[in-house]
Amino acid sequence: MKEVYKLIDVSYKYPNGVVALENVNLTIYKNEIVTILGPNGAGKTTLLKILDGLIFPSKGEVYFEGKLLTEKLLTDKKLMADFRKKVGFVFQNPDVMLFNPTVWDEVAYSPLHLYSKEKALEVTDKVLKDMKIYHLKDRHPYNLSGGEKKKVSIACILSIEPEVILMDEPTASLDPKSRNEVINLIKSFKEKGKTVILITHDVNIASLADRCYVLNKKIIFEGTPKELFSLDLDELNLDVPDVSKLFIKLKNMGYNINEIPLTVDEAVNLLTKKFKI
Repeated sequence: MKEVYKLIDVSYKYPNGVVALENVNLTIYKNEIVTILGPNGAGKTTLLKILDGLIFPSKGEVYFEGKLLTEKLLTDKKLMADFRKKVGFVFQNPDVMLFNPTVWDEVAYSPLHLYSKEKALEVTDKVLKDMKIYHLKDRHPYNLSGGEKKKVSIACILSIEPEVILMDEPTASLDPKSRNEVINLIKSFKEKGKTVILITHDVNIASLADRCYVLNKKIIFEGTPKELFSLDLDELNLDVPDVSKLFIKLKNMGYNINEIPLTVDEAVNLLTKKFKI
């Protein structure tokens, strides 16, 4: 598989001396969904900022598509433009991304700097329609609901047609309908061949991942969601899907449970096979 990111012994220390990351090693491959979980203050957002080239490690190396990602590299206008077009970052708080007078202007901002005017208009209209927010195009972003702002911030990133999408708590503070829409959107990213790296406490999103990392300044776990949620996670302060908790409890009670489901659909399939319903 093609490597998108490779981090080798990456550490980061804030100017006040607080250590955010310590000797982090991880690899991200093309067209996979990777979730990064961990308690508050574990360095998760700092890690995403490093992957986006917003900050750089105090020590260690970050490679993007085989090239060492450095501050000097991103001072080259052509290389920076290429990197910024390939990698999009959806911040947890959409307000930090929104600064134009209308939703249409917001989504069109990057395309107008990257493409011809004709293509920029085409891309903007398409993204607004795909995100089902075309009816909001003339609204001021600050007059939108939290869920609508989140969709606009995602649309802004999709408008540059990135290959890699970084997302910081993409479902935080969303109502159930909006949360499900974002989850379905993340599924569609993978279907379109994109690479998705996201921070989340939402177990419904974590269960979508090909691989999970648990971070607490250092990497303390790497594996599949099934492997992760089969562990006792109380000490890590991580949530577990309720359906998984049920099957783990049944297994601990002595029932013959060979597989821990992550979703209700998986649980139904397991029970259907087991009891030949």
